[in-house]
Amino acid sequence: MRRFADLHVLWLALACFWSMPAVAELTFHGDDLTMIEAAGGKVVGRVELVPGRRHQALRLGLNAHLTFPTAGHLDAGKGSVSFRVRPLWDGDDGRDHAFFHLGDGQAHLTVFKTAAGALRLVYKASPAEYAAANVNVASWKAGEWHEIVGGWASDYAGNLILVLRVDDEQTMTGGARRLDPVPEVLYVGRRGPKAQPAEAAIDEFRLTATPPELPYASGPKKPVTATVDAGARKPFPRVHDFTTIWNSRDNPVPFAVGDPEYRRFVEAGFKMVRLVAFSEGWLWGVRVERDEEGGLVTDFGDFDRLVDVFLAAGAEPYVRLAYHTPSALVDPSLPRGERGYALPQDLDLWDELMERIVRHVRVERKLPVRYWVAALNEGDIPVRRGLAEPETVYRLYERTARLVKRIDPEAKVGGPALAWSIEPDGRPAEMLRDFLGYCRERDLPLDFLCFHGYRKAHPRDYEALIAAVRRTVEKELPARAEGMEYFLDEWNLWNRDRTQDNEYGASYLAASLHYQRRAGLTKSSIVSFNHFRPATSSPRIGRAGKGATQELLPFVYDDKTIGLYTGLPLIKGPVVTAPYFVWVMHDRLADEQLRVDLPGREGILDDDSGGLVATAGDRKIVLLAWHFDLLRGTPRPWTIELENLPAPFRQADELRVTEYGIDHDHTNPYTDYVLEAKDPQGGAYNLESGRLEQVESRTIPAGEATVTLRTELPNMSVRLIEVAVP
Repeated sequence: MRRFADLHVLWLALACFWSMPAVAELTFHGDDLTMIEAAGGKVVGRVELVPGRRHQALRLGLNAHLTFPTAGHLDAGKGSVSFRVRPLWDGDDGRDHAFFHLGDGQAHLTVFKTAAGALRLVYKASPAEYAAANVNVASWKAGEWHEIVGGWASDYAGNLILVLRVDDEQTMTGGARRLDPVPEVLYVGRRGPKAQPAEAAIDEFRLTATPPELPYASGPKKPVTATVDAGARKPFPRVHDFTTIWNSRDNPVPFAVGDPEYRRFVEAGFKMVRLVAFSEGWLWGVRVERDEEGGLVTDFGDFDRLVDVFLAAGAEPYVRLAYHTPSALVDPSLPRGERGYALPQDLDLWDELMERIVRHVRVERKLPVRYWVAALNEGDIPVRRGLAEPETVYRLYERTARLVKRIDPEAKVGGPALAWSIEPDGRPAEMLRDFLGYCRERDLPLDFLCFHGYRKAHPRDYEALIAAVRRTVEKELPARAEGMEYFLDEWNLWNRDRTQDNEYGASYLAASLHYQRRAGLTKSSIVSFNHFRPATSSPRIGRAGKGATQELLPFVYDDKTIGLYTGLPLIKGPVVTAPYFVWVMHDRLADEQLRVDLPGREGILDDDSGGLVATAGDRKIVLLAWHFDLLRGTPRPWTIELENLPAPFRQADELRVTEYGIDHDHTNPYTDYVLEAKDPQGGAYNLESGRLEQVESRTIPAGEATVTLRTELPNMSVRLIEVAVP
């Protein structure tokens, strides 16, 4: 006993029921030291006992950590790890600190503080299959105690939902895959034997197979009865008909008028397209350089060709003036990582560039551009990393917004295009509050607020994001709140695996659009319509040195290729994905929205697992229903009563009912090409041939003011139901 005390080690209790379950709870604190060896644990380096809340806590210095065998202590499919921590460092110290870890770089489960100041729970089954939940802890101060809980639980398909709680803040994400095999050793206080020491006191550690409680309705879902009132009509808000085009310096115009991708763009009904007037590299617009005398040189050739493609498609350009600061305008002595968000050396040259772009578009070419994003893209990322100052983003917005209004008084300007407008606990991010305050104090133009949101654990989280952004505007800029427009101009699921392309991705995006409409969003730009590279998979690099070559491999649609695609485009090379057809369905909705009554609000069920949108034209009613249940995989019956039908429906003898579907077995290229190995037609796949699949077509009796429809939606599915007068 004294030997352990002299080493300043801790007590470890291995608690188990008399029935000896396969996974037993693992806990520790510092008041008793007798069972550490019995649990198979080891102490590496010097540890100290310090006062905790109810017990002694373990202080792990630079070279100290604990190891335990994973067997018997961890269930890879469900469980949680919790502890109290008192760091010896500030949250913005620019270093990584790991508290709990098992695995290696290829597969692991880790709770750590990142160099960027986020507390992160990562569950990584493979390089292509991982998920992470994050909470900002940059404001932590050395010596303060904090409580951390990280958990994982199975969803409807056996994948994992992650929950991370830090003090009173909680965030969630989905899409993790179960570790198999489970690594043999787990570490407390370090990431493996050498990296990322915790350098913190840890108390009340607990590892258990009990998963966290999830805020989703569990248990069987009842059949749904919904009523659609065809007499209660209002304009249908087409929030969805907006997308982002990705291009690059090497591929500045990714497709031309008449190309298959162009036809797909038109088929999906996009009426607004997000383009970038200036960027360098993987996004591309106006070429910006300096001549020998230091004067500004601009070339609009690529940008004009890109704009003309989408004008021909009937889409209004929504233009981000500058994705980042042009390298030609910043101090070349700055480190490369700081140039993109640095203040230009000559602000007059910045103004000249912005004026050239706006005058070229509105005065010289007289193009129908109303919306200009006048802020640098996601300026909060370099600010959080300590590579930029918020003031740079605000000052450039001020100059640019005033300049646009001076040239075109009717133009609409907006910002700040932050990556994180709202913190995980629902509080507005500091840069959003400060930006709005900056606009208020200087009476700056701000016609619309644009913001981003990716990888929400549940589609309903988009409604919470939008509501929080709107509340922040109402508080910080109340004089503008009533007329403010809201653009979620970057969003997507962002799972880096098959769920981005199959029925999960389709139903997730369809549900998200419904929540976004209910939240009063103005427009929603899915990122992205296409990829910025040609239709190839990853490049194969030849021998390095003189004469090195880069060979582009033929496109093969498989899990590996899906994982390589950033931006989660709706079209991947020659594959038109299942989520693409969600926009085809929405484009077929009619112009008038009908009232929907069901156990919920504005067409969304109270249990957040399904929804119904109803629209109407003169001789057709078009319904869109979705089923997205994270916890149960069973189908759900729907009964839909159509009431107060207009005269053409009452006068007809029968009505034609046609159902189109996206699910595991319908309109699902992932099922076709990856799971069932359908013939890819020599690499052409379904770019030309893919169509929204019909599930059923039937007639029903008419002649009354009310008709009844019955259908059943598989879990993770979307249905478009057209009821037409023949």
